[in-house]
Amino acid sequence: MMDKKLRLAELRAQINAAGFNCRPTTRLLLELSVHVTLLFLGIVFYLLSDSLLAKLASLILSTAGAVGVGSNTHTSSHNATSHRLWLNRALTYFGFTFLLGLSTTYWARKHLAIHHQFPNVYHVDSDIDLEPWLALTADDIGAASPFMRTYYRYQILALPFLVAFIVFNMQISGLRFLLASLRSPNADRMRFTIDALALSAHYVVWLLIPSLVLPVSEVVLLYAARCVLLSYAMFAVLAPAHFPQQAPILSGEHVEQDRTLAQIVTAIDFKLGWVGSFLCSGLNYQIEHHLFPAISPTHYPALSAIVRRFCADLGYPYHSIPWTEALADTLRAINEPQRVSRNMLTGEGNAERFDGSAIPNE
Repeated sequence: MMDKKLRLAELRAQINAAGFNCRPTTRLLLELSVHVTLLFLGIVFYLLSDSLLAKLASLILSTAGAVGVGSNTHTSSHNATSHRLWLNRALTYFGFTFLLGLSTTYWARKHLAIHHQFPNVYHVDSDIDLEPWLALTADDIGAASPFMRTYYRYQILALPFLVAFIVFNMQISGLRFLLASLRSPNADRMRFTIDALALSAHYVVWLLIPSLVLPVSEVVLLYAARCVLLSYAMFAVLAPAHFPQQAPILSGEHVEQDRTLAQIVTAIDFKLGWVGSFLCSGLNYQIEHHLFPAISPTHYPALSAIVRRFCADLGYPYHSIPWTEALADTLRAINEPQRVSRNMLTGEGNAERFDGSAIPNE
């Protein structure tokens, strides 16, 4: 234990010495402006295009911009864009809520308060609790009804359809959370009111105003198409970070004992080209992000070498693989759900895979 504490202290000292606590706000704001430009240019090109192929290409361009907006302001949600708290919050409301239609307060609860504190923890982290639509563990399949066990055996076939609704589900869940919070007497009224106003402005700008000059059906179709494409993009970026079989789903009883190890073993770094890295704003460096979420992602490439050595010194796993491999491993994990792990370091429990032929032993 003392060795780990010493290594952690050395790691923090290296981070401070390297200047990684500096937040290059101007650079991040310039990158955000590029993402926003791509988002709106894609919409303009879509409206000006006549051919179906050109419209599809325009939507893909807009989706790329939306991914960049989401990943960039995800940095802001962790207060890593600026040392000014108000600016980080304003950027999060702007990107998440106003541009993408996702409740910022819901995100803060789901992502900051739960996912980052309990990553991949069984029945705690909702990011890996996808029932009844998908079962990511053999334990869930074993507890399911015979009909659902049969469905889960072929759930990989339903995945393309289910992924299309990711953004819609987040929007609906966020709206429910926001409405319930506004009715709560103990709510932080200012935060939830700002969130509600930003969300209202989103629907006014993206649905109401366009409907004044375009057919309502076209406006709704365009909005739905954007949400569907963004859903696929989000899956392609976020799922490979925690779903692959190398990242165990934890039972949770040992997480409190070694939170550093929990953050490392449940995350996957995946390698991208410069375009993908630009759009992901550090989301491809999940290990570094989970260890130091308040550090700007601009530092992650350099920080990764230091973290890799830290893991090697303590005998911790460090998974860094190509994005295509991480995505393939994600699909494999959905097709062959793992057992819940009772040992963070060894992944004990992950060796058994459910093939649908029998109920796994408890």
